[in-house]
Amino acid sequence: MGIGLINRMILAELVKVFLVSLIGLTAMFVVTDVVQESMRRGLSPWQTLSTIPYFIPNMLPFTIPATTLFATCLVYGRMADDSEILALRFSGLNIHRLLLPAVVLGVMNTIWTAFLYYETIPQTRVLLREYVLADAEGVMYRLIQRDGGLRQHDIDFVLYVREVQGRDLLDVIVKKHSTDRTGYVQVAWASSATMRVEFRDAEAFLPGGNPASSIFRAKEPEKTIDPNSNSDGVPQPVPIPAGPGHELIVCMHHCNWLSTDGKTSGQADYMEFATKLPEGVFGQETRGRPSTQNWNELFRYRQEADLMRRERMREAQALETLAKQATGVEARHLRRKALLTREGDVRYLARVFRGIESEMHMRPALALGCLCFALVGCPVGVGARRGDYLGVFVFCFLPTIFVYYPVLIVGMQLSNQGRVPPVVFWLPDLIMLGASLVLIKSLMKR
Repeated sequence: MGIGLINRMILAELVKVFLVSLIGLTAMFVVTDVVQESMRRGLSPWQTLSTIPYFIPNMLPFTIPATTLFATCLVYGRMADDSEILALRFSGLNIHRLLLPAVVLGVMNTIWTAFLYYETIPQTRVLLREYVLADAEGVMYRLIQRDGGLRQHDIDFVLYVREVQGRDLLDVIVKKHSTDRTGYVQVAWASSATMRVEFRDAEAFLPGGNPASSIFRAKEPEKTIDPNSNSDGVPQPVPIPAGPGHELIVCMHHCNWLSTDGKTSGQADYMEFATKLPEGVFGQETRGRPSTQNWNELFRYRQEADLMRRERMREAQALETLAKQATGVEARHLRRKALLTREGDVRYLARVFRGIESEMHMRPALALGCLCFALVGCPVGVGARRGDYLGVFVFCFLPTIFVYYPVLIVGMQLSNQGRVPPVVFWLPDLIMLGASLVLIKSLMKR
């Protein structure tokens, strides 16, 4: 029997075990994730089932490397347990040539994962949010009916209701948060209210008066300087207008209201309380998020973010130069504006740039992990001589996963914080590749 035929038989077995394991592991992860997301978002049973196709591509970059490792360990472990590896070595076959099927499987899965990250995964993340937003009002009504109100940390008020009947909220109490979120500034109550969701299409502006491009529209409001100063001539910070997005509006009919300081109160036939849709339910605005951008967009937005960051740095330096030449109130105004430009714009744009850089390193690093896992799985499977699923899982699968992914997650957090460069995403692959070389060399000495 030629080595070519042997390798084809091994590759066929690897593909079979890989596909079965991939379907099982992905199904388990998807079902768990879908159930958690449906409970958190308040989706109906039909919506829950309809979102499954959107979750599958996002699970594959994590399940493909794991099942690649599992398949190689299991197949080569079975061959070693049945003494097939030993027989082939006695026949004079170089053991290195038996690694070719695993390398082929690893390369195929690396290409597949990279292809998914090129456009499929970013697009499904956008489509999932748009799908949930298509019935945003229904989602909010179901959440309020389930929880007896709305108490999300990222919205501008707290809502309590006694009962939900169709599209009517009965016995409604709304408490509006103060600007610093340390208390409430107004309380309103009514016997009935309704809700609606609207899209707010407002241009976002970065400090300095220049329109922000689409990547920066999800920016949280910073502070800038109002050219109109207060009575003592010191400029006061004012919020930047929010970017486009969906708003949740609670419409109260025949209501009473009271300020929390007890100084003002009154009655109104109609009042509205508006806030952005809670990100904990619908996720963040997808525009500008690196995880929702394909490869072409990542390169374009990285260049755009870098250019804007450099421009803001030059503006801050120019303001500091002018402040040195000015005196009095004007000098204080320029110094404060320069400080806010550095602490606001420059820091934010640097964070955006780091996020894009991290995404551009993480995607190929995760894809290459498939090949690294395949190279580790071969010698471990042969050395373990285990052909049963449970033995392979305990002996190889769990320890490797508890090394690779923790290092990846820690590196991701440090990279997003700017404490380490984005190349840290390649560290888990280097660890796995080094381990595979050591194990293969050790296997050859047996």
